[in-house]
Amino acid sequence: MNIVAWGVEHNGMVVDAYPTQTEARLMCKHLDKARPVPLCQYTPVTSHAGDLFQALRELVGLAKMGAAPLSTYKAAVQGGDQLIKDVERQHGGQ
Repeated sequence: MNIVAWGVEHNGMVVDAYPTQTEARLMCKHLDKARPVPLCQYTPVTSHAGDLFQALRELVGLAKMGAAPLSTYKAAVQGGDQLIKDVERQHGGQ
């Protein structure tokens, strides 16, 4: 998991955002009891979220139809299965 943005939390509120943790830490020194906090995290799941949602949408649509040919089901399931494998591989199998 990669953190792609950092904020400065002060008195329970995020008061500023920075692209690196180093910059956020530097600004924390200027505020009493401030600390750097991750704002945006990049993960394999978030990078494939659109594809995973589309695969889910297709599978649900097929399930609702109920009369779709078996080959259509197989293609949709294979596509979804491949996406899951890609996410698991990128995420280190966790």
